[in-house]
Amino acid sequence: MKPVFKPFGCVLCIAIVLSFASCDAGEADNVITISNGVVSTNNALPEKETLIENLENAGYTVTEYSSIDGSDLTIDRLIAEKGKKYIDITFGLSEEASQTIFNAYCDMYKADNDYYILARNVDLVYCVTDKKTFSKAGFQSTSNIGEQYINN
Repeated sequence: MKPVFKPFGCVLCIAIVLSFASCDAGEADNVITISNGVVSTNNALPEKETLIENLENAGYTVTEYSSIDGSDLTIDRLIAEKGKKYIDITFGLSEEASQTIFNAYCDMYKADNDYYILARNVDLVYCVTDKKTFSKAGFQSTSNIGEQYINN
C-alpha cells in the first residue's frame, strides 16, 4: 500500500517554510542587493548628511577629516563622539581605496576589540562602538557586501 499523503506532506512542508521566509518581508527594504551588477543598499546604510544629522540630534560631536594615519589617500571621513561612544566612517571610496582604509581601521581598532562593528561595505568603511550608536546613526541592518567583524 502506497502512502497517499507523502506528496501532500512535501507540499505542506514547502508551504510552511515559505510562509516563515515571508514573515520578515518588512526587512527586505533594508538589505543590500545586486541586480545587473549594480549594488543597492536599499536604505540599509545612511547617507552622509542623514548620518550627521542623526548623530548631532543625539548629542554626538561630529568632526570631519580628509586623511587617516597610514594612508596618503584624500578621503571623506567623519568621527562622531559622545563620551566613550563613537562612530568613525569614511564615505565614497573605490574598492581599492576601501580595502586600504579598512586595513588602516583594522590597525587602529581591531587589536583593542572595543567595538560593536568594524566593516567595509560597498564604498564605506566604518567602526562603531555599540549597537545604540549604530542605530542612532541611521544604519538599518548589519547586511554587508564586503568584510566585517561584529562583537556582541
